[in-house]
Amino acid sequence: LVAVLSGSIERGLGDEYDAGKLQAVPAGGVVVLRADDPQHFGRTGPGGVQLLLVAAPAGSIAPDLLAAD
Repeated sequence: LVAVLSGSIERGLGDEYDAGKLQAVPAGGVVVLRADDPQHFGRTGPGGVQLLLVAAPAGSIAPDLLAAD
């Protein structure tokens, strides 16, 4: 789980960086990265971003979060 505490980040999925695939995640947003997701990448603005990262086994995360897009 990645929670954006302040600032914003644009994130994308794929093996190579592609600015066209970036999706904005503003402060307060949450992203779920699953073990079987493809490689991922991100870009922040000049002000940076503060993130809270939580790594946990899949069995300890609510199933509805694992199914999120």
